[in-house]
Amino acid sequence: MQHLNNLHKLRIKNNLSQSEVSKHLEISQGLYCRMERGAVNPTKYLNKLSDLLKAKPSEIYNKDEHTEVSNVIQAEIPVNLPVFGMPTLCGKGVYISNKFASTTERPDYLKDSPNGYACFVVGNFMQPRFNHGELIYIDPSKKVVMEDEIIISTFVNEQEFAELKCLISEEDDHFLCGTYDSDETTKYKKSEVGRLHSIVGMRKIY
Repeated sequence: MQHLNNLHKLRIKNNLSQSEVSKHLEISQGLYCRMERGAVNPTKYLNKLSDLLKAKPSEIYNKDEHTEVSNVIQAEIPVNLPVFGMPTLCGKGVYISNKFASTTERPDYLKDSPNGYACFVVGNFMQPRFNHGELIYIDPSKKVVMEDEIIISTFVNEQEFAELKCLISEEDDHFLCGTYDSDETTKYKKSEVGRLHSIVGMRKIY
């Protein structure tokens, strides 16, 4: 279930970083990131968020999940899709910030996804499906299911580090992911995960 909210717009309006908000709430940055993206219900934090963001709780989140959310600020869908991420020195993923590196043409299947974005593949860990240098398209609104190819991120020194993986299983406290070039798997604690989004397409770079 998606918990539509205005956290991102209100945070930017107040010139705050995700790190600053998460410290105010006394939670991990990964948990706040998931909350901002609608994956976590923010109800228990509304009073603190209201003080910090200088907004009424109802302007942040409509708690009535059985009625249409009418107070959520509607996001305009830009013509081009943002391309996030700068490759890491280790060559295993990308660092993601609120400032995107460039833009690319928005594919038709993301025309109704205001939060859709693109990212370059780094490394050949997911061959033959994805190759280094290809551009992948991500839709945060798509429900992630087992065996989906995903972008999953954690935070390293307050920087969001994202990797391309395949979702193998989900447990109460972690996700288990793998790559196509190895039988090794990686556990990601849910409390430390920022984004967990499905890859919905790609464009080869020639």
